[in-house]
Amino acid sequence: MKTIRLFFLLTCLHAFSSQMKAQSIEPNLKFGKPTDAELNMVAYDQDPDATAVVLCSLTQTYYIVKSNDFKIITDVKVRLKILKTEGTEYGDVAVPFVDREDSKLRKEVMMGVKATSYNMENGTVVKTKMNNDMVFRERYDKNTKLLKFTVPQVKVGTVIEYQYTKESDYFYSIDTWYAQQPIPVMYASYELTIPEYFKFNVEETGFISSEKKIGHESTTFTIGSSPLVCQTDKYDFVFRQLPALKGDKYIWHPKDYCCKVAAEFRKLEIPGQVYKNYTSSWKDIDNELVGDSEFGGCCKRSNPLKKEMAAAGIGQIDGIREKVIDAFCFLKERLSWNGKYALWGKPASQVLKEGSANNADFNFILINMLQDAGVTAYPVVMSLRGKGRLPLSHPTIKSLNTFVVGVMENDSTMSFIDASSGDGYLNVLPASLLVEQARVIKPKGEGFWVNLQHLPGAATSIRVSMKMEANGSYSGNAKLKYEGVASLTAKRDFREAEDSADYVRQLGEMAGVEIKNYSSEGRDAFSPSLEENIDFEGTGETSNDHIYFCPFFFKPVKEAPFKKDSRDLPVEFPYNQQVNVSLLITLPEGYTVEEYPKSSSATTEDQGLSYSVKLNPSERTVAVRMVFAVNKPFFSQSEYPSVKTFFETLAGKLSEMVVLKKN
Repeated sequence: MKTIRLFFLLTCLHAFSSQMKAQSIEPNLKFGKPTDAELNMVAYDQDPDATAVVLCSLTQTYYIVKSNDFKIITDVKVRLKILKTEGTEYGDVAVPFVDREDSKLRKEVMMGVKATSYNMENGTVVKTKMNNDMVFRERYDKNTKLLKFTVPQVKVGTVIEYQYTKESDYFYSIDTWYAQQPIPVMYASYELTIPEYFKFNVEETGFISSEKKIGHESTTFTIGSSPLVCQTDKYDFVFRQLPALKGDKYIWHPKDYCCKVAAEFRKLEIPGQVYKNYTSSWKDIDNELVGDSEFGGCCKRSNPLKKEMAAAGIGQIDGIREKVIDAFCFLKERLSWNGKYALWGKPASQVLKEGSANNADFNFILINMLQDAGVTAYPVVMSLRGKGRLPLSHPTIKSLNTFVVGVMENDSTMSFIDASSGDGYLNVLPASLLVEQARVIKPKGEGFWVNLQHLPGAATSIRVSMKMEANGSYSGNAKLKYEGVASLTAKRDFREAEDSADYVRQLGEMAGVEIKNYSSEGRDAFSPSLEENIDFEGTGETSNDHIYFCPFFFKPVKEAPFKKDSRDLPVEFPYNQQVNVSLLITLPEGYTVEEYPKSSSATTEDQGLSYSVKLNPSERTVAVRMVFAVNKPFFSQSEYPSVKTFFETLAGKLSEMVVLKKN
């Protein structure tokens, strides 16, 4: 028995020791030989669900002089561990770099690409190097290529190492460095060295602070045959145990808020040389877009549907809004949106021949049509909400990825429309386009900013009348009216459902009733509203001489959406919205109201969220009125506790019951 106990104790101690070793892996900064702890690691204790983990990420950015010109060199080395089958995707690497089709003056070059996998097989480390034929460079868009490579022999348990170097002619532009990744990061360091001649504002952001050091060193560059001795500012950022950068249904782009280091170029001052301003402003971006044949050129071309429009009499319609709407609907009959967003355009003849187009090609033709009809229309460029905010402090075309059409209704009023808003209307855009920062591009480079989050959001009104029976069943009618983005969303949901029966079933599940009859008005119309009419049935609970039922149909929330006590990211709702529900319940003969939810209301401190619930019982009826509103789309991390409490209170109120008692 003592022997068994001793064996059991030793086994537990060994398991505990192995676990502790796995949990306390020290960063191995030497590449080329993974440690035993890294090779034998089977899970990451701080995130047991992680499919892979970055063990070590080292990035160095510094300046060199080559061909008598400054260049930025960025060396990247990464080691990561594959923990689950899903994590094998991290063996396929894609790195974007600038390679513009129309410019031979400045570019970025990728070099020094190496990758190796390490696997434990029968107690032996098997090392497999990547062959050069596994490295590709492919065109992503007119400004960007992708360096792509596949690490060989990647499977669960593999340790991957790869490295590459980027040489950039854009010495006035330092890429933002992201410490966090979609998987956890155990150790990440960024060493940034900037000569004194280059004036940058270096800023670290994120909810976890780095171990940061700032120092100064002396270095010598050779320009021509002359040495140039200067001081450098050296920044060292080290992050440890960073959580995975995971998305959330209440966040649009997590990288907007992750741990990162950005460098904003201010000016260049080299002794004895004339100052040159190499940086771009948004006005420079305006001019560049206007002069580009695949952007500005598409805006300037003649109307490819001129004869057809003239025959339809669209140019003769009175009213700018009417012209825009008729032109949009006219184009929709000849061209369909393929579900893709883009920035650059193709020849109109090619687009019309294909019959299906991304929103850029569709919008360029719409601009041509509107200009021909005497309507002033401009492209309004942006970054989709799911692609991240625009960097206002360091402008760059590569941060833009789509645009909508801005229409001047008068000297001070602009309305907006997009190919992707076929289910919407003028000023009714999909949530992904409702960005804070969108830039109107005018022909003479006089662009300006607009905030599309200020467009009307979503409004839903629901009027319900129903009758309770003595057996607990009920039946009634509901009239639903959707306006703005709520109309767009309802139309899209109907279109994307398997069939109309599936949509009606989902609508019934949302309301907690069985829909017996359904009809709609405005379903196929290009309009800002939609109306639905439903007859429904349902059953409450009965017990002896009591009937129990929840009076809140078509709830804006079924349960509190925020479960965690704290939150590292802000809360972003898609748009402002309001829901109004009016309900009149007729009671069964011989029953009175014994209990009912008390009227209540709540709001966050700045009125960003609000609700009001009022119940008014009488001898034969119960009248219910509910109003819910999201009055601003963004709530910071510090506001999260009040947001969480608000929804908990609302969800609790909407789950309360009415109790009827038989006389």
